[in-house]
Amino acid sequence: MQTSTADRFASLAARPRYEVDAEGRSRLSEAGNLRSDESHYHAQRMKFLEHLGGIVRESFKPMENIGEMWCHTHARAAHLCASSTWDPMAPQSPDMDRWLTWHYYTQGSEAFRGDLYFYSVDHDLREELQNIDGRRCPVIMMTGTYDYLTPPEATENTARQIKSGVYIETEDIGHFPMSENYPLFPAYLKEALGIVKEVQGVESP
Repeated sequence: MQTSTADRFASLAARPRYEVDAEGRSRLSEAGNLRSDESHYHAQRMKFLEHLGGIVRESFKPMENIGEMWCHTHARAAHLCASSTWDPMAPQSPDMDRWLTWHYYTQGSEAFRGDLYFYSVDHDLREELQNIDGRRCPVIMMTGTYDYLTPPEATENTARQIKSGVYIETEDIGHFPMSENYPLFPAYLKEALGIVKEVQGVESP
């Protein structure tokens, strides 16, 4: 097939644009190589935070089919329950308390399935957060630094969307603060009760 004159001219006209585009990409790549590791990390973190809401939303979608997952012939509910309990606990929490927490939760895998479905699917207040008033009823949200099921960033983002909502990050604790590390948890609980006292003017224990 012969190339028409119009096609040849179109090709010639496009060539400078491709050359400029290639040169621009090359310069951007060179500039990127000059950036520090810290600069790259900061840019990636900001991009992640920008899309955090969507990431959290998508990550919970599989929970909508948790009934099918839990009863699948290739899955053992007790194993799923045990893994879901052990992994999000902080490694430095007292060993005995971690094992007791694991034991409590692995005794009722069917109840645990209902718990997962409730907080992942059935009880979704994301569209109602702006209607909650923390001045009338204090809202204090706490998440452990080792809790990947409800990441601290997601909890903090939720608290920000509530009027006068407060976020407290519980350091060195995982998903089960009261049972996995009770000696450490009361300090954070007292901090939360102090906030209630300030808002409502009541005495905290």
